[in-house]
Amino acid sequence: MGILLANPITTFLGKIMNLIYEGLYLIGIDGVIYSIILFTIIVYTLMLPFTIKQQKFSRISAVMNPEIQAIQKKYKGKTDQASMLKQQDEMKLVYQKYGTSPTGGCLSSLIQLPILFALWPVIREVEKYVDKLADAGKEVYRFLVIEDIRTYPSALFNESLKPFNFVLFLIAVSIPVLAGLSQWLSMKTAQSSTKKNNNGQQENEMLNQMNSTMKIMPIFSVVMCFSMPIGLGVYWIISAVVRIVQQLIINKILDKKSVDVLVQENVTKQEKKNEKKKAVDSKNVNSMAQKYTRRLEEIKSETYAEAEKKAGPKSLSSKANMVNEYNKRNNK
Repeated sequence: MGILLANPITTFLGKIMNLIYEGLYLIGIDGVIYSIILFTIIVYTLMLPFTIKQQKFSRISAVMNPEIQAIQKKYKGKTDQASMLKQQDEMKLVYQKYGTSPTGGCLSSLIQLPILFALWPVIREVEKYVDKLADAGKEVYRFLVIEDIRTYPSALFNESLKPFNFVLFLIAVSIPVLAGLSQWLSMKTAQSSTKKNNNGQQENEMLNQMNSTMKIMPIFSVVMCFSMPIGLGVYWIISAVVRIVQQLIINKILDKKSVDVLVQENVTKQEKKNEKKKAVDSKNVNSMAQKYTRRLEEIKSETYAEAEKKAGPKSLSSKANMVNEYNKRNNK
């Protein structure tokens, strides 16, 4: 089945892509682009729980950040160890109050990033992961009026100019533009949710970062999609559309819950985790204690046996060992 990359996540996603293509082929849909579209929807749906967790953290952060910033301001400029430890303790109490942690928002992103990086090679080199594409003709790469989704928009753009071909020109321009527009709408949807839950407060660092990204990412998307295969451009657009739909659904679900409810859910979940951790730790300690006690008895028995062997059967240590064995049998 083609060349599998070393990344196990990429290999796994490649197998999913192959299954999707095989499934669509069985019902008479034979086209790479349709597999890419369905594949993108499935993968982003599987990542939905992480996205929801990240959105919950963003909403709680809007309420929590003023308290964190107040503590940071309180200890600003104090670099002695005592002050730094007090600052850490006070911030820890705030995070406990809201049932989260400093890495609460980052963790979901960090989990998603390896998947997104592993997803890219599967889309870019789909023929390496789909068995049927090894001997497939050029027609499977056709999409609507696009002859081959492996073609670059930049190549189509140059071709459309000599002589001028409006259809080719439209395709060459529309894919990158749609990619940039869809990325902008995706970020705008996410930003509107964050702003809404700031309740008119001054934009925090997260919002400032999102504003900067909103200016750069759409332009980056246009440039990237102009200089890579059309199939990847379509993936870029579909992934943005899926994220927009997901964000709207998440917003609708979370809008039904107040931040206080979200915080209480977080606190309850954290308390259950702590109880489970304590139970596991207690079990481990008991298990280690039992193993240690058994080992001490083994060492004691070995010591008696060695002493008896060295001293002989009629020695005092031999008699002591016999008395010890007698006591152990009678105490059972």
